Amino acid sequence: MSSLLILGGGQYGRLAAEIAAERYDRICFLDDGLPKSGTVLGKIFDCKTIAPEFDAAVVAIGNAETRKRVMEMLPNTVSLISSRAYVSPSAVIGSGCIIEPLSSVSAGAVLGKGCIVSSGAVINHDSTVGDYCHINCNATVAARSTVPAGTKIFYGQVWKAEQEA
Repeated sequence: MSSLLILGGGQYGRLAAEIAAERYDRICFLDDGLPKSGTVLGKIFDCKTIAPEFDAAVVAIGNAETRKRVMEMLPNTVSLISSRAYVSPSAVIGSGCIIEPLSSVSAGAVLGKGCIVSSGAVINHDSTVGDYCHINCNATVAARSTVPAGTKIFYGQVWKAEQEA
C-alpha cells in the first residue's frame, strides 16, 4: 500500500489529494487550521516526526514563501502530475510540483521545484519557470520565456520573454 502525506489541507491540499488518488492508497494531511481527524494527523511543523511514516510527501500551500519554507523541512518531496495534464517527455519537472488536470507543459520546458501549474495553464516550449512559482488557471508562459522564482502569474495572464527583469 502506497502512502502520501500532504502538507496543507486547504484548497490546494484537496486538489492534490484528488490528483494523488490516481496512485496512492493512503492520503493524509498536516494542516495548522484543521482539527485532527482520521486523515488530518497534526500541524504542519509535525512533519519531521510524521513524514517518515509515509512513502512520499508533497507541500500544497498557495503562498510561495510558506511553500518554500515547509519544503525545506522535508528531505524529499514528490511531484503530483494529473493523468489529465499534458507533460512533454522532454520537459523537466522539479521536485514537489503540482500539475493540475488540463494543463500543458511543452517540449523543452523546465519547471523548478515546488511549482503549481493550475488547470488550463500552458507552459510553452523552451520556457523556464523558477522555483516556487504558481501559474494560475488559463495563464500562459510564452515560448522561450523565463519566470523568476516565486512569481505568481494570475488567471488568464500571458507572461512573455520581454517581461523579464
